[in-house]
Amino acid sequence: NSIRLVDLVEEYRKDQKLTVKKSTYSRNYFACVTLMKILGESTLINRLTAKYVRQKFLSTGKSADTLNEHWTRFKALIRWGYHNDFVNDVSFLDKIEPFVGTPHKVKIQDKYLEADELKALLSIMDVDLWRLLTEFLALSGIRFGEAAALMKSDVDLKNRTIHVRNNYDYINKEITAPKTKSSVRDVY
Repeated sequence: NSIRLVDLVEEYRKDQKLTVKKSTYSRNYFACVTLMKILGESTLINRLTAKYVRQKFLSTGKSADTLNEHWTRFKALIRWGYHNDFVNDVSFLDKIEPFVGTPHKVKIQDKYLEADELKALLSIMDVDLWRLLTEFLALSGIRFGEAAALMKSDVDLKNRTIHVRNNYDYINKEITAPKTKSSVRDVY
């Protein structure tokens, strides 16, 4: 009953080190640092309330989208604690509604280039290698990490197919499995 947030995070990290990819571990490591700053390291986990958590999140002054990202990481941590017998009750999580942020459709609206915008971008790129890579990524839909991990054996020129099997994790500087199982695919 007296487990503190810092203790829960320490146990969570031990488990994550053994069960998730390095890139996920890194993301969650820093997410936990932020959560401890927001809620306080010595906060007693089994005394958390919806009101306390919501007020602490709101007091940061961060955008709703950022708060929702923190909220997602917080729920994962607390639910992990519950499933591993560190947290007695997680019912308070259901009382907190997501923060009202920018709708997904609006968020991604300016994330992609229109055909004329892509042509304009490519026309001003001076380095051939980067221009060709940018055009390749835009036209194939392959992510940069997937392209960086391509081997000669992944490219089938005869059948004009690229076999996407790996991803380059630039944070840990290693080749790993792709982001999701559905990311393993053939691109024409």
